[in-house]
Amino acid sequence: MNTMTVKLVITCLLASCLMAQQQQERATTRQMYFAGLDAPAKTPLKPTPAAVNRPVVAQPAAQNVSQNVSQNNKAPLGLKYTLLKNVGGQDVEVASNTKFHSGEKIRLKVEANDNGYLYVVNQGTSGTWQVVFPAKNIADGSNRVEPGRSYDLPQKSSWKFTGPAGTEKLFIVFSREPVKGLDELLYNLHDQNKKPAGYAQSGVMMAKNMEISNGLIDQLRKSTSRDLVLATDDDEPATTAPQTGGVRIDRAVYVVNPSGSGAARVVADVSLIHQ
Repeated sequence: MNTMTVKLVITCLLASCLMAQQQQERATTRQMYFAGLDAPAKTPLKPTPAAVNRPVVAQPAAQNVSQNVSQNNKAPLGLKYTLLKNVGGQDVEVASNTKFHSGEKIRLKVEANDNGYLYVVNQGTSGTWQVVFPAKNIADGSNRVEPGRSYDLPQKSSWKFTGPAGTEKLFIVFSREPVKGLDELLYNLHDQNKKPAGYAQSGVMMAKNMEISNGLIDQLRKSTSRDLVLATDDDEPATTAPQTGGVRIDRAVYVVNPSGSGAARVVADVSLIHQ
C-alpha cells in the first residue's frame, strides 16, 4: 500500500467518523428536546407582577403544577422551528438552508418543549430589529407559550421576498423566565401603581417602542449561545417521528439548552437566503 493510498484511507475514515458524530449529535439534540416535552412536570409560568402590564392567558388545568418545582432540576429546555414555503396555496416544510426567490412566500413555525416566554424579531433594511412576536393580533399580545403547541408567524399572512437579493434575518428567544430587556420595550412597566385595580391583568402591548437595538440582540446572543446544542436538517433531513412512532421527513431545526436551570434560555439565528 503506497503513501497516497494510506492518506486516502485515513481521510475516508476521518470523514466517516465526523459524519457519525454529527448524526449522533443531531439525534441527541432531538432526544433532549422531546425528553423535555415529555417531562411530566412543566415549569409553572410566573404570575404577572402587579407592576407589569403583560396580558394574561389562561392555562389548561393540567399545567397548574406546584410553584415549588425545583428551579435547578428540570429537563432540557428546547426550541424547534421550521420554515414553511407557500406552494400552490399550501404550506410545505422546507430545509433551513433553502434559497428563496423573489415572489415566493414563507412563514415560520415555532414550537417549544416547556411553558415559557417567546420573542421573535426580524432585522429590517435599516439594521434595526422589528418585533414579530408577541403581536397584538395573537393572544391579545401575550408572549406566554405552551409546550407542544405550534405558533405560525406571521399569523394569517406570510412574508414575501421582494427587491434585490440578500439575506433576511430572524432572531428567536425562548426563556423559562421573562427577558427583562425585551419586556421593558414591549410592555408598559412604568407608573402601574397609579392604574386601576386589575389593570395589569387586562392590559395590552405598548403601541410604541417596537424596535430592538443591535446591542441588545448581541448581548442576548453572546450570553446564551455558549450553552446551546443545535441540530439542523442539513442537506439530508433525518427520518424520525418521536411522538407518533411513524416515519416522516423532519426538516425542523432543534436548539436545546441542556441546563436544568429555572432561568434557562434558548436563542436562535435564522437566515433567509434570497437569491
